[in-house]
Amino acid sequence: MNRFFSSFVWLSLLSFAGCASVAPSQPPAPKDHIETGSLLSPKPELPPAPAPVAAAPPPPPSVGSSAGFNKGIGGGGGGLGYGSGSGNGRGSVPPKSARASFPATGLDDTQKSMPDFKWPPPKASAREVIPDAFLRRPGVGIALFRDVDALLRSALDNCGYSESSYYAVPGGFAIATRIEQMNKNGTPKPEENRWSLKTAPINPFSDFSAYMSALFKGNPGYYRVIVFVITPNGFSQGATEPGKAEVEGWFTGGFNILPADVGRKSYTDDYRCTALIYEFKKTPQSSKPVIPGSLTGRTHLMRSGIWNNLQPKTD
Repeated sequence: MNRFFSSFVWLSLLSFAGCASVAPSQPPAPKDHIETGSLLSPKPELPPAPAPVAAAPPPPPSVGSSAGFNKGIGGGGGGLGYGSGSGNGRGSVPPKSARASFPATGLDDTQKSMPDFKWPPPKASAREVIPDAFLRRPGVGIALFRDVDALLRSALDNCGYSESSYYAVPGGFAIATRIEQMNKNGTPKPEENRWSLKTAPINPFSDFSAYMSALFKGNPGYYRVIVFVITPNGFSQGATEPGKAEVEGWFTGGFNILPADVGRKSYTDDYRCTALIYEFKKTPQSSKPVIPGSLTGRTHLMRSGIWNNLQPKTD
């Protein structure tokens, strides 16, 4: 009995010792590891999030861009924006100095306030370039348009041309006299007939041969208009001559004076003044321009008295 009990106790102790020698179960993996198959690997660290980048400010408007700046704020089309495109923005407006080639007449802002004279000027009967010394006086320095206008106006007034009209031409201005009736030799008619558009009767006692000719051929009338063109540009005349009605309209179509802002422009060494003479012969049947004229340009200016009045006086 005691032997049996002792064996039982011994077997129990061996069983308990065997249970105690079994390896304990695996502890749970730490939080900073993950399972990969049957192995434990370290948990990869995530890179830090990038810092937020501030939005770039819009680019400044492009100055002088011919396409405008409409791409960006408000989109393209006609909106206001920046960059390229075809919108309507300040970048699409060239500076004023870049705008000026004046393809039609070559006028600047001041002269655009004046009526334009037809350019190139219509075909004239005669012409004469006024000597430069007539319009540039010693001691004056660089003259202004108003100084040249004053000299021309004084000469015209002294010769009875008290009315005239002002026009704009490329780079300068023009003065057109009122249409006047003249004798065939270029001298003005007496004052009572000079500014009349009706042909004056011939006095048989003063010009009997002309009176007899008028009885059979009609009494012709001779008319003219003088246009002074002040410009730095050389020019040719147009291919066609003007009609009498067009020439008569020059007197009423222009300004009565030279505008002050035009008068302040400098009459530099590049400028010249050219007189264009438009001569007409009127008969009971028709009125036609005389081209080429029966007289030269200088003869017209001398017979009218303008040449002598422009010429500087010598002591």
